[in-house]
This record gives sequence, structure tokens and C-alpha cells, in this order.
Amino acid sequence: MILRHRFRTVDKHRVWGDHKFCALCNSNQECSLHHIYGCSQEFTGSIYNSIMLCVSCHKIADGHNIFSQGDERRIKYLSYTIKQIQKSNHPLLTKDKKFLKSIKKDFDLAIEMLH
Repeated sequence: MILRHRFRTVDKHRVWGDHKFCALCNSNQECSLHHIYGCSQEFTGSIYNSIMLCVSCHKIADGHNIFSQGDERRIKYLSYTIKQIQKSNHPLLTKDKKFLKSIKKDFDLAIEMLH
């Protein structure tokens, strides 16, 4: 069940391949992708639901990892991820569209942060 929510390898490499450091603290210690909105909901395997975090920041983020909207921290992470995806020219996949639709309010706020 959990495996179906994993990020596709090709997406991970395209979006995060040149970003091997923590998006929060810039550490390069044991970095991995974190599910911003958890992985319990459908479409949460979208690369838009990812952010590169070091092992320390990842542990902290996992402590707040539930699928909910309106959390300023998640919106900040999402904004960071959107910038990273824009740099990578990642194509917008069907599961990305469905995921972004499921978090529309947060997505709109994250886009506002970019301007």
C-alpha cells in the first residue's frame, strides 16, 4: 500500500537530482525526499508533494506529517518545491494535476509567495 505513494525515480532525478542538500538548513547529511502532505491520500506520490530534507529536518517534519491544508509550513515547502520543479522543466502529469487540485487553497497561496 505505501509503495504506491512513492515518488517515481525519473521524477526524483529530474526535479531533485541537482539539489542534494536540505531545503531548510542547507545540510547535505543523509538527505532524502519528504512527503509534504503525508502519503495516506490518493495522488500523494506526486513530485509536487516532495521536498529534499536532511535526516534531522526530516525527523522534525515527519512529526507534523498529516494531510491537511492551511499550514504555513507546508505552504512554504510547497512554494519551494514549485520553484524547483519550474527549474527542472518537469512535465505536469495527471497525478500532479489531481494532487494540486486536492490542495488548491495551499497551492494558490504557494504561488502567491513566488510573486
